[in-house]
Amino acid sequence: ETLTWTEAEVAAQEWEYQGVQGHLVTISDVDEDALVAAVSRSTQSWIGLTDHPAYSTSGEWVWIDDLGTVVCLDDSGNYNCTPQNGAYQNWGPNNPAHLGEGHFYAYMNSNQLWYSKQLGGTAHSYTVEFDLPIDDTPVTATTAFTSADAYSSQIVTGANGHTYAAVLAMLTWT
Repeated sequence: ETLTWTEAEVAAQEWEYQGVQGHLVTISDVDEDALVAAVSRSTQSWIGLTDHPAYSTSGEWVWIDDLGTVVCLDDSGNYNCTPQNGAYQNWGPNNPAHLGEGHFYAYMNSNQLWYSKQLGGTAHSYTVEFDLPIDDTPVTATTAFTSADAYSSQIVTGANGHTYAAVLAMLTWT
C-alpha cells in the first residue's frame, strides 16, 4: 500500500503523542536529517516540504509547519533550489525536479537525500514529528500514537526535544 503526500499529511495530523499533535517531519539541520533517515529506514518516505500552490507560491519550498518561511527558491528548470536565510536543505542531484509541472512534494530516499514527486505520486511511508516539549497549542488529533504504530516500534527523541517515528502505509482489506 502507498500514500500520496496529502494523505500522509492528513494521517500524520491524526496522531497524538504525549498530548502533542503530529505533522509530517520538518528538518532544520544535518543532525536532524540524519536522525530522520535513521528512523525512516525506508525508500521514499514523505517529509513535510512542499511548493504546492495551496501552501506557497510555486517554486518557493516551505515546511508544512512554517508556511511563512521559504526554505529555498527553485529556479524552475535548472534543478537548483537556492537556500533562503541560511535554511538547511539536502536535495538529491537534479532536484527539486520541474519536469513539466506538478513536482510539489518532497520525500527522503534511503540515501538521506531529498527528492520531489509529482502531484498524485505515492510513497510507502511517511515520517511523523511531534514537537515536544508540550506548549499551549490545542491538540486536535484523533488517534493516540504508540510504539506499536511506528515502523519497527521505533520512536526517537532528538536533541531538540522533538519526537520522530516512521509510519508505513497501512494495508486495508475490503
